[in-house]
Amino acid sequence: MPSSQRFAIGQRVLDLAKSRGMSQGDLAKEVGLKPGAVSAWGKSSGPPLDKIEKLAEVLNVTIEYLVTGSDSAVALPLTPPSAATPAAQSRDELRSVLEAQQKLIDTQQSVIDAMSRRLAVLEGGFTRQDCVG
Repeated sequence: MPSSQRFAIGQRVLDLAKSRGMSQGDLAKEVGLKPGAVSAWGKSSGPPLDKIEKLAEVLNVTIEYLVTGSDSAVALPLTPPSAATPAAQSRDELRSVLEAQQKLIDTQQSVIDAMSRRLAVLEGGFTRQDCVG
């Protein structure tokens, strides 16, 4: 990710924290960083990429909003983070998609295996019994 984009994310995070009455120290504590790290976001850098999801959860916005500033992912009303936050919902949706994708991959692999066994039988290299299972 280009440093200018990380800087924009950092500035967005700082603006959101300020609008929610959070100090940089509070924000740092919530995401497991030193306060000095957070103060640099408004000057020259942005948050570590591995903290984006936690920041979205703490600030009660979507990851998309933090990364893009998109109006389609407007900051939500001030509520404590919970399992129903957009970040949590996004994680749950992503898990569901990934699980469905894995099932599809497993099914495709089963089909490929069955076709390979059938091809081996048709080519006469194996008996049907060799290819079962």
